Amino acid sequence: MGSFESARSRDQEDGDHQFDQIVGSSPALESVSAPVECVAPTDSTVLVLGETGTGKELIARAIHNLSPRCGRPFVMPTLGLFGQTPE
Repeated sequence: MGSFESARSRDQEDGDHQFDQIVGSSPALESVSAPVECVAPTDSTVLVLGETGTGKELIARAIHNLSPRCGRPFVMPTLGLFGQTPE
């Protein structure tokens, strides 16, 4: 059972459902679980990169839900409003 699967089981037992929206068990998804669990308890700023539709917000929410800040609001800026900078 992978990290997300075991965390999902714990969440369901606790009624917290921190990983409800993350579905699947691919090698790519499993490779993300260790860094999520590593950075979540820290007080670091995390930049989640990826193409449109790859689940960046879901990973950011998982980090937030596993962090000491989980009881506080999750704020997701919409960076698309700023557009790309000219080169």
